[in-house]
Amino acid sequence: MLALTYPFFAFVVLKISPHEKQFSYFDYPFLLSPTSKSHIMNLDALTQMSAHYEDACVRHALADHAQRLLPDSMTASAHEFQKGIRAASSPYLVLELTRGRLVEEAFEQITKKHADLKKPLKVAFVDVGEEGMDQGGVTKEFFQIMVEKVFDSQFGLFKELEESRSWWLEGMMDGSSHVEMSSKDARVRLVEYELVGILVGLALYNGVILGVRFPSVVYRKLLGWEVELDSFIDSFPALGNGLEQMLTWTDGDVYDVFMREFEISYEHLGQVTTIPLIPGGQDIPVTNDNREHYVNAYIDHYVHEHIRQEFAAFQRGFEKICGGEALKLLRPEELELLLCGNADLDMHDLEASCLYDDGYSPNHTLIKEFWEIVHEDLSAEQHKQLLVFVTGSDRIPIRGLKDLMFVIQRNGPDSDRLPTALTCFSRLLLPEYASKDKMKERLVTAIENSNGFGLV
Repeated sequence: MLALTYPFFAFVVLKISPHEKQFSYFDYPFLLSPTSKSHIMNLDALTQMSAHYEDACVRHALADHAQRLLPDSMTASAHEFQKGIRAASSPYLVLELTRGRLVEEAFEQITKKHADLKKPLKVAFVDVGEEGMDQGGVTKEFFQIMVEKVFDSQFGLFKELEESRSWWLEGMMDGSSHVEMSSKDARVRLVEYELVGILVGLALYNGVILGVRFPSVVYRKLLGWEVELDSFIDSFPALGNGLEQMLTWTDGDVYDVFMREFEISYEHLGQVTTIPLIPGGQDIPVTNDNREHYVNAYIDHYVHEHIRQEFAAFQRGFEKICGGEALKLLRPEELELLLCGNADLDMHDLEASCLYDDGYSPNHTLIKEFWEIVHEDLSAEQHKQLLVFVTGSDRIPIRGLKDLMFVIQRNGPDSDRLPTALTCFSRLLLPEYASKDKMKERLVTAIENSNGFGLV
C-alpha cells in the first residue's frame, strides 16, 4: 500500500500531471485490487478530513484570540456571532441528537452544517448523555438507526424489491417524470433525497458500512456507467428476464404472444399508471422489427427518466461528500463493497480475529464450545443472524471478517438468561453456561428472535 501513497498524492492531492512516459496505476485502475482501491478511498477521505481539521483548528485559535479581545459585557447579537464563530471552528462535524427525533434533527443539522460535512463525524445522543467515542460506536449506531428509519416504505422515498432484497427509488406519484414538481411537498421530497445521498456519502467517507443494499444499477449510475440489459436483469430479475425473452423469441411474431405496445406501467399504492415510451406509443405494437428499440426505451425510462429528478437529488447529495477523483477508480461492484460490505462469511476468520473480555480467552472451555457450535451446528443463515445480533448488520468489511471488530465478554455465571449484545460496540455478552447444549439453545433463541439496535 505504501507504494500507492505517493502517486495518489501526486494524482489527486497535488494535482501533478505525470510525465507521459511515467507509469501510474491510476491510469490503469483495473490493475488495482478492490482492497487497494479501498485503501485509496480511505486515504482520500483522511487527506480531506485532515485539511478540514487543520483549517478548523486555525479558526479555533483565531476565535480564542477574538474572545480575549471582546468585552465581558456583550450584546445578544455579539453572543450569537461568537457562537457562530465557535461552531465554524469545530474540528468535527458534530451531530447532537435526541433519539425520539433522530431523522428530523440529523437532516436539519446536516443542512445547517453543510460547510462541515468533510470534517470527521462525531455523534452524541444528548438526551442520554452519550458521546460519539469508543471506536465510533455511537456513530455506527446512528447510521444503523437512520438506515432503519429512512429505508422504510412508510418514509416514502424508497421501496423494497423482494427479488433482490434491495431498495430502489420511488418514482413520482403519477409515474411520469415529465410533470414538473412545483408543489411544496414535491420540493421537500427532493431535498430529502439529497439528504439521503449526503447520508450515504457520509457513511462511505467515514468508513461505516451501511446495512442497506441498492440494486446494482444504482452504483452504475453513481459512477456514470451505462445500464444495459444484463445489469437490468441483475437488478430487476422478473422485468429483465421478460425483456430478454422478448428479444430472443423465435416462434413467430412477439406481438402475437406478448401483446405489448410502446408503453410502460408503474404501480404506486395500488394504482397503476401507464405512460407511452414514445409519442403515440400506446398505438404502436411491439414487433420483431422494433422490439430492440422497445427494450432500450423501456430500460431507459425505468432506470433513468422515471426517477430523473429523484436520482439527480440523491446523486447531488452523495457527490457533495464523495465526488473526488478516487471515486473514479471504482467499478460498480467495488463501490457496493465499500458501501455495503462483503456478504461472504468465513467464520474461521471471525474466530481468528475475535477478542475476549472479563475472564474469557481463546483457551476457555466455553469459548472453544462456542466456536464448535458456530462452525458445526449453525447454518449459513444463522451465521448472518449472529452477525446482525452482535454488530447490527450481516455485511462485513471488504477484506472479510478478519477486519471486523468482534468481542465476546463474560456476562456473569451460569443462568437462564439469553445472550445479549451491544451492537454499537460489536460486543456479545455471553453468560458462562453450564453446558454446551444449554449455550447452543440459548444462543439460537437469541439470534433468531433479535430486533432493534444498541443494547438488545
